[in-house]
Amino acid sequence: MQEDTMSSENPRLVYCMTGGCGFLGQHLLNVLLEKEDNVKEIRLFDKNIDSRLEDLSTGRVKVVVTQGDITDYPSVLEACRGADLVIHSASLVDVWYRFPEKTIHTVNVGGTENVIKACKELGIQHLVYTSSMEVIGPNVNGDAFIRGDEDTPYNVCHEMPYPKSKAEAEKLVLEANGTKVAGGASLYTCALRPTGIYGENHQLMKDFYMMGVRTGGWLIKGVPRSTEHGRVYAGIRV
Repeated sequence: MQEDTMSSENPRLVYCMTGGCGFLGQHLLNVLLEKEDNVKEIRLFDKNIDSRLEDLSTGRVKVVVTQGDITDYPSVLEACRGADLVIHSASLVDVWYRFPEKTIHTVNVGGTENVIKACKELGIQHLVYTSSMEVIGPNVNGDAFIRGDEDTPYNVCHEMPYPKSKAEAEKLVLEANGTKVAGGASLYTCALRPTGIYGENHQLMKDFYMMGVRTGGWLIKGVPRSTEHGRVYAGIRV
């Protein structure tokens, strides 16, 4: 019987996803499960777990759910141990001013520091960070940002704790690119800024909907109809 391993030229990888039981994490899980020729194990690290996700394991890919807090370094270190790539999506998203700024900073910035530190200590070379479009703006003047990219000049001035924390965390991730990890290899990092994620069972979209119901169809602080605003759909594909 042939051993279920791949050659060094085409290894099967171990992925670790922080925030893996959340809305985005579950959809990333489904995407990775479709790549089973290149995936050996998918670890979902989250404070609020859904152990049923382990039932999605296949004959070739193992799904492991681990409960832990992104602000607790020993937990992060253990979850990342043996991983080839880390997708860091754990974040405290606060658009309703429900959490103190210190709490948001501890989770979003402190948690990111823990992930970077774990990658370096364990010799992990690949880190993908889920940033936010709010790192860019809009700025306090409401200046338009048209067909821009990551190099487009834009006068950003963050007032809310959430975008401020995401900008700081993103900066840490990008500055870590090219730094050395245990064993002497280099760390390669990437920060993605999705322009608003939506899809089935997305709690934030449910909150917006219920707000509209309560207000008779009005949404507070919505964007003007004339605004072009791209969205990223993460949901059921047919």
